[in-house]
Amino acid sequence: MSKPVASVGGDFFDVAIFPDALGDAAGKRVGLLVSDVSGHGVPAAFIALMAKIAWQQGTLVENTPSGILRYLNSNLLEKTSGHFLTAFLGIFDMSANTLQYSSGGHIPPVLLREGRPIQDLDGRGSLIGLLPMIKLEDKLIEIQRGDRFVFFTDGLFEARTGQKDLYGMENLSALFDAKRNLEGEEFCDQVICSIRDYIGNTALEDDVTLVVVDVD
Repeated sequence: MSKPVASVGGDFFDVAIFPDALGDAAGKRVGLLVSDVSGHGVPAAFIALMAKIAWQQGTLVENTPSGILRYLNSNLLEKTSGHFLTAFLGIFDMSANTLQYSSGGHIPPVLLREGRPIQDLDGRGSLIGLLPMIKLEDKLIEIQRGDRFVFFTDGLFEARTGQKDLYGMENLSALFDAKRNLEGEEFCDQVICSIRDYIGNTALEDDVTLVVVDVD
């Protein structure tokens, strides 16, 4: 789910299917991009649209998360009018049971695994759309049945009350942990409801995106 603070916004997520080694378009590699463009409203939404197009093109010419993010960066340079974006790109390989990922300055998603404490998917990387040369890294983790990955943007933990009290990342992590056994859609609904209960009648100040991926 993605909720803009205005009628349109700069948060977005998108999915792409990568062909396998034989060129089968129904391959078992699935890519997910979650991104947050700086600013709000129409300018941010326009940049998000350009980024989404570049990401889809990048999946056709690059094979790694960092490679696609570099492609995205090169295609957005000098087109963002001073804006930038953060991005997290993960490729789930269901044949190898792995997740390969790269972060372009994005908030780390979390892994909820049965019997284990919540785990951040840490990764270092530069913001996208600002500089021609950026630092990115690819990381690889094993995945297993029952894993839940939660991807999100900073609008969730930057929600504030009327007294400007921040919800905060610590509270958000605890909330994810407490709701981990809910079905995906209910999980998202309960997270959003909990944050809205916290801020009361105060409006959200930033776009919000929350994506759950369960490994079957």
